[in-house]
Amino acid sequence: MRTFCSARVLTIAGIAMGALIGSASAQPDTNRDCRSDFQDSLQFMEDYAAGRPAADLNLDGLVNQSDFSAFADSRAKQTYRIYWMVSSTLVANGYMDTQTDLSGLPISRHCIIYYEQEFPKMPVIEGPNHSLIERGIHIMLRGSDGTYTNWRANLEAWMAEHAATTPAVVLRKVPSGYDGVVCLDFEAVLPLREQVRDMAGDTVQLAHWDGAVAAINTPTFDADFVQMAGFVPPEGVTGWAGLSASQQEDLSSKAFEVVGERYFLTTLRETKRTLPNAKVGYYGFPTAWWPFYNDDRRALNDRLHNLFAECDIFMPSVYQLNWTGTDRNASPCPENFNTPPQNSAFFASLFAELHRVREQYGRPDQTFIPLAWWRYKAQAGGCSPDVDNARRVNDINLRHQLELPWWFGADGVAIWGYYGRPGPEYPYNWIDDPASVSVEMRTRWGPHIQRLACPK
Repeated sequence: MRTFCSARVLTIAGIAMGALIGSASAQPDTNRDCRSDFQDSLQFMEDYAAGRPAADLNLDGLVNQSDFSAFADSRAKQTYRIYWMVSSTLVANGYMDTQTDLSGLPISRHCIIYYEQEFPKMPVIEGPNHSLIERGIHIMLRGSDGTYTNWRANLEAWMAEHAATTPAVVLRKVPSGYDGVVCLDFEAVLPLREQVRDMAGDTVQLAHWDGAVAAINTPTFDADFVQMAGFVPPEGVTGWAGLSASQQEDLSSKAFEVVGERYFLTTLRETKRTLPNAKVGYYGFPTAWWPFYNDDRRALNDRLHNLFAECDIFMPSVYQLNWTGTDRNASPCPENFNTPPQNSAFFASLFAELHRVREQYGRPDQTFIPLAWWRYKAQAGGCSPDVDNARRVNDINLRHQLELPWWFGADGVAIWGYYGRPGPEYPYNWIDDPASVSVEMRTRWGPHIQRLACPK
């Protein structure tokens, strides 16, 4: 056993020395003193050889070869910022919360979030108290007469007005010289038909869009529409009714992608043009798929390569879907439970995809800033805030959201949250307030933030 540990130490020493000789930035700051030096290697060698929890770099509850490999191949950054991207309806004319007591914690408020409802040309129709009547990108193609006869003119007019009104929305919150982080949170509409189907499960929106495509191409194909979509009709087929179900879905999906991506790109470009010094990204893009990425999910990101090429930040949501622990029977939501290794694999898969997308379609200067939350996702069964208003994420899920992004190469983490008052206009059953969240941040999150954040 002594010989095994010695060999292990010598091997790590060689790897660490090589990392230091090659590039100081490649040396992971494992002791989180905001310096990358040989002391990090020595400390990790000691912890790993002794099997201490400190060497459990991927936080899967084990000290093993995965941690050894992670140290050698680390993407961890020396600089790692924690952002406070908490929105609030408690502050007049603003959404960034300033009432939570974060004094003494190394958390940056140099960030802002814009919600889709702030943009006047969002394709959503609402009733009293923000009740939803209809949503979807088909609305941009529809005329005031309720038809799609002049879909092209309707679309161009919508896009022109959206581009013209976006700067005023942006400058309502920050000055033109603002140079912080900007998050665009668009969730009512998405750029791909498959996302509406698989992520949102919005069959009503899909039916509206497919109905619009059918109307435009009945009784015969609209030449401009099929050209826009890049769709080649089968030989002898002259209109929508002659297509098979799979061919109809193909035309619908391709056209959706063109219109959806254009809307997202227009918003991004106008925001960046208005705030040329800011760093802008979309909430939830690229998507954090549970439990891991596969070829089909990677293919969706490939189709959005134009959008990812222009984003300054990749901002996936890492809100926790599962209660992570070692005993399913002890979980308050056993139907949404996973183990630390399973949860760590989710983070590893997500960040491997972020690196792939950036390397294949993006730029070296693009940053990764995922969004974390003190609550579980709404889909988390009995752990959902809609089911249990008092529940916050457990210690394992808290640490995973803060620490695993750093280890896998993120530049920081943005903590999201929402404060509001009960009432018909409030969209959720749960209510968070600055006082209780102040306690949460200072007692449970604070020590981890203090240790991770660099600069302090």
